[in-house]
Order: sequence, then C-alpha cells, then structure tokens
Amino acid sequence: MGGTKQLVDLDGTPMLATTVGVALASRLDRVIVVLGHDADEVAPVVPVGADVVVNPQYRRGNLTSFRCGVEATGDVPVMLLLGDMPTMTTSIIDTCLATFGREEPWALVASYRDGIGHPYVFSVPAVTRSHDYEGRKALYRMIREQTAGRVRYLDFDWDRPRDLNTPEDVAAHLGRETS
Repeated sequence: MGGTKQLVDLDGTPMLATTVGVALASRLDRVIVVLGHDADEVAPVVPVGADVVVNPQYRRGNLTSFRCGVEATGDVPVMLLLGDMPTMTTSIIDTCLATFGREEPWALVASYRDGIGHPYVFSVPAVTRSHDYEGRKALYRMIREQTAGRVRYLDFDWDRPRDLNTPEDVAAHLGRETS
C-alpha cells in the first residue's frame, strides 16, 4: 500500500476512522480497536468513543490481536470486525448483533452470496475454545471444525463487504482507475 494501511486516505478520512465510525454508529455496547504496527501513528485517527488497545505481539499474527481485544473485553461475547473493511455497514453489524442476542448460538458468522465473511460473533465458550487454536486463519478453522448447528450462518442477500488490501482495492472502492 506504500504506507500504513489503516491510514490510507478515503476521500479525506483515514480508512480505520471510516471503519471504526461504522462500528460506533451501530448498536454495539463497546468498540475496542486493537492496534499493532505503527500504533503511535494510527491511534490519533481512532474516533472518540472507541477504546484503543495496543497489541505488543502483533508480529506473531492476527490471532494475537484477537486475544488482546478479548482480554480487554472481559467475560462477554465478542464481535470481530476488521479495520481495513470500510465497506462494512451498521445494518450488517446490527442484524448480526440482534440475531446473536436472540438465538445465543455458540458462534455466528455472516454468510453472503459470495461466501462467508465478517463479522464473526463468538460466545464466551467459543472465545475460550479459541485459545486452543494457533496460526494463520485459526478462527476460521475453529468455526469450520464445529459440528452442524453450533455455528449460526446468518444469510445476507448481497456480496461480502470487501477489505481493502491493495492500491487497486482502494481505487475501486473510490471509483477511480489505477494506472
């Protein structure tokens, strides 16, 4: 990306500020932003209302950030959102939150026309179980390994919200051509 991804400008607003703003506008009780690389530069763009936690072990992978955020929440269910996903909507977050609260599954995963994606919502027992997993895509593997009926797949009739990982992704998001 040529710099810190969370700070990429999306028409005057850093990517992370856009994503966190969506979470803050939802019905979530609390928004915790876990920062790692370049935390000192990224923290000032986190909107007021979100709590910031710094993961000193971020080099060991995304799972360490999940665990750092979980530690900051206490013994409550957790919704996992990605900071590079400014295409997330409050409607998706609120629908997942309401369904999780009503049905109380072990875990809830959003399912879109083009596959599963964020948010993921984990019950306290699921969070506890996550400590048995390590490595890349650990939470995804944990979800996939559960027996039928344990994970609630909540269907949305549209494509997944996209994370922005490349300059081309950002240009497409902004409706601009790349050279």
